Amino acid sequence: MTRAEADGVLQRIRRDETLLWRSGHFLEQLEARRYSIRDAYNVLRRGRIEGEPERDDEHGNHVIRVLGKALDGRPTRLIVGLREFGQSDLISIVNLRRPRRRGER
Repeated sequence: MTRAEADGVLQRIRRDETLLWRSGHFLEQLEARRYSIRDAYNVLRRGRIEGEPERDDEHGNHVIRVLGKALDGRPTRLIVGLREFGQSDLISIVNLRRPRRRGER
């Protein structure tokens, strides 16, 4: 899958023209990292693809990283497994903000 093809699938997801499944790992990370599903959809709808799609033969899809911001402004990366046909998968969500050290404001 090329980056242009991945962008086409992402556009279909954004227009609710294809199914999007939430993996168990994604749901765990959502809670552990204090995100809401609305944060994930904000990144998905407004973010940009970072790098090239990577083929995942084990799962039969291509993995992309979508870089954007959560509703509270946190820089966030969303990991998505794309399929040209059929459902795509939300795999994980990552907070890109550097953790504060003790005593920092």
